[in-house]
Amino acid sequence: MGNQPEKGPGNGRWQRDIRHWVMVMISKSQIRTNEKKILFVDDEEAQRDVIKRVLGRMGYTVTVCYSSEQALELLKTESFPLIITDLNMPGMDGALFCKAVRKTNTRSIIYALSGYIGSYQSDSLEAIGFDGFLRKPATVDILKKAIEGAFDKNR
Repeated sequence: MGNQPEKGPGNGRWQRDIRHWVMVMISKSQIRTNEKKILFVDDEEAQRDVIKRVLGRMGYTVTVCYSSEQALELLKTESFPLIITDLNMPGMDGALFCKAVRKTNTRSIIYALSGYIGSYQSDSLEAIGFDGFLRKPATVDILKKAIEGAFDKNR
């Protein structure tokens, strides 16, 4: 037993294990703080499912809400660097949702995604508080570029 190292804090293996554990915990906390989270708001279930699947494959964490009201409730407890919302929804539409978000949140990038974008002027969308807008159906390439641009702005 003379060749066996003693167990405990003075043991080199124990110190390596602790260092490894600390590095894993630091890495996990960095992943959480650098997480690329997106909130997607749309009353159409098929649209929510497609966007969540496509953006998830791109490496983003996507949370979906079926209404502006549901999204506002979620935003009371959670923050998102990027919010993408439909404009035409029952109840509170995307424009009113954006105005409500901007009352307490100027940091998130907010994009409008709508098939009815033509009925809005780009300067009126900016005046409401949108940072950009996309026309449905948006291609994966256009979505990718817009989202990457939003996360670049938030750095």
